[in-house]
Amino acid sequence: MFNKGYTERSHYCLITFLKEEYSKYPQVLKYLNLLNMYRSFRESIQYSGDLCSKEDSLGIKKSAYEFLSIVEDILK
Repeated sequence: MFNKGYTERSHYCLITFLKEEYSKYPQVLKYLNLLNMYRSFRESIQYSGDLCSKEDSLGIKKSAYEFLSIVEDILK
């Protein structure tokens, strides 16, 4: 994102940028939509005092590893 001249530093902007840049990869879009949902969860936890269950946190962690694997394959 920064290499293309963008200087915004919000998570929302990053997700939007990645959706535009990698729209030809439907498997990436799935995880970017999840990432946006997780961003919203994090804000609720951080700013409203909501809680995150162990099951939710494990699901988020699993999604992160799956996403990382997809990104590694794309960047090869």
